[in-house]
Amino acid sequence: MTLLLVIIVLALVFDYINGFHDAANSIATVVSTKVLTPLQAVLWAGFFNFVAFFIFKDHAVANTISKTVHTEFITLPVILSGLIAAIIWNLVTWWYGIPSSSSHTLIGGFAGAAIAHAFATTDGFSLGDVVENDKITKTLLFIFLAPLVGMIISMFITFVTIVRKVWTRVGLIVVASVATWFLFTYLQQGKVVENTEKFYKVDVLKKAVAEDPSKEADLTAALAKVTAASPYLGHFSSEGGKGVAAEIKANADPGVDEAKLAKALDKTTPDDVNGVLSRCDERKGTVIPMTTKKTTKRRWTTLAAACLALALLCGGGVFYQQAHAVASVVSLDVNPSIELKVNKSEKVLVCTPLNEDAKAILADMGDGADLKGAKLDVAVNAIVGSLVRNGYLNSISSAIMIS
Repeated sequence: MTLLLVIIVLALVFDYINGFHDAANSIATVVSTKVLTPLQAVLWAGFFNFVAFFIFKDHAVANTISKTVHTEFITLPVILSGLIAAIIWNLVTWWYGIPSSSSHTLIGGFAGAAIAHAFATTDGFSLGDVVENDKITKTLLFIFLAPLVGMIISMFITFVTIVRKVWTRVGLIVVASVATWFLFTYLQQGKVVENTEKFYKVDVLKKAVAEDPSKEADLTAALAKVTAASPYLGHFSSEGGKGVAAEIKANADPGVDEAKLAKALDKTTPDDVNGVLSRCDERKGTVIPMTTKKTTKRRWTTLAAACLALALLCGGGVFYQQAHAVASVVSLDVNPSIELKVNKSEKVLVCTPLNEDAKAILADMGDGADLKGAKLDVAVNAIVGSLVRNGYLNSISSAIMIS
């Protein structure tokens, strides 16, 4: 139990570090172009990162990370080691200003910890026995492809923006939009087929057949169901998961659980509660399935309240930031030299003496503290009055420059 609590705390620490590690990447553009101030950008990004969890139910990246290591090699020490490795690498890359992916770091940490665990606890193994080679290979490939893809897309966008002929620009945009649509449709269809195979446990049965050839009949039956369902998977774009699941139940597999199939098609992975419970049963003994009441209304109420709270926080933060942001700097020269920083409402935020004589002038005004919050004209008149009282100004021979 103690180790589990430590892991939970470390997971929260990793999440926090991941936040400030990637915050610069997510807000750098809008801050550098002065579209938003740093505070506004952080509040904006934080709000939408929070809301996105409730809107986008397909947590594909999280699912990929969780399935890079085979379940039999996932233990508390493996999770602990993976988290510590990811935290250390995130801190190192943050300290030296190196852009790196926290997701890739976490995948590598878990994979390395699982391989070390397998090396220490088994007589012999291959990498495929411990990690999902296909997922690891794709991850490594896209580490190198991501900068190149970004470069190519940015070159195309730049070319489109600098082309002077309007119709050429429109044509390029149309061609790019159509190509993107076809690419998305192709990738979506591939994902739907993959989800269908996962629902019928084709991947699990293939591994089972490799260990026990007697299960070949189960694999053949599952593949037959996937083949029968294939003609209806192309309707996913127009009918969604529920519509496709209804068609499959009516025409291809009457015994299928329509609700679970729809959920499997809509999400990255199907509901594997039974599989998890069966594995727990093998390891721990008696397992009591827990049932929960539907709390849809409560969830939406909580979400609405959270969104309202964040909106108020963002609005309050923006108001506070604008009220305390320096809009201009007023200097009173030549001697004594005093600098006033004021906001957009021309209220003094900071009064700074720039030499020793200025300190003497501000001494009878709380070293400038009494001027904080005063209107600019009132503050200047007070400073000029102090200059006169202390003999720095007279109506005949002295002058003061205000810029």
